[in-house]
Amino acid sequence: MSLQMTYELKTEELKMCVDEISDALKTISAHQKKIQDKHKRKEDGYTSKTLDKLEAEYRVKCIEIKTKCQHMESVC
Repeated sequence: MSLQMTYELKTEELKMCVDEISDALKTISAHQKKIQDKHKRKEDGYTSKTLDKLEAEYRVKCIEIKTKCQHMESVC
């Protein structure tokens, strides 16, 4: 494989990682807004179980971002 092809593949891989991280950050941002004020959320009909699920999804997305960033470092 030529150096140019390798460069293009690595660049494309990095772009995909950035897109995935961006999507995960958007999800986290949305989750943060939902989690921030639990009392208001409960008034809006959210249950503790729902809030716990949102917090768990938030933590998973944070781990995904960390993993993608580590992968990007290894690609570079």
